[in-house]
Amino acid sequence: FGTPDCLFLPISNCSIPSKKDDNRTIDIPANIDHWIKPIHPPIFQNRSFNWFRSQLLFYLMRYNPTTLTRVQHKVAEYFHPPSINVHRPYVAVFVRRSDKVSTKEMLQAYSLEQYFNLFDVDAHRANITNVYINSEDENVFNEFNQLNKNKNGYYKLMSI
Repeated sequence: FGTPDCLFLPISNCSIPSKKDDNRTIDIPANIDHWIKPIHPPIFQNRSFNWFRSQLLFYLMRYNPTTLTRVQHKVAEYFHPPSINVHRPYVAVFVRRSDKVSTKEMLQAYSLEQYFNLFDVDAHRANITNVYINSEDENVFNEFNQLNKNKNGYYKLMSI
């Protein structure tokens, strides 16, 4: 695992030529006014900067065939049922407590219920029942069991 290329596909299939050919220079006379306020296709007009960043990240992190096979094997081994697509859509909750509170980066540890209050109404409206919880604190999973009892078992915890 020396370079990212051993895990991910290369960014481009282009290669840099070993010698420079000055005869192939293309000059595009462009009016600067066209570049100051670009016109985006309608599908991209209402997208935030974070959306564009995430699309770039998804593109850069495309697994090569070997890595993809290994990831699919691990998903089949640890997910029940053995496919991530069966569990979609899902809500992912990442709860960090111990290190953030102890180093005073956070003033307090938030309960899992406070996290759930942020998405519960939208999850019900969209009929999303799958939840993936990631935390180093084992108490979070006990909180989930209690919280889910109060919600009549609405949510299903995805386990890895």
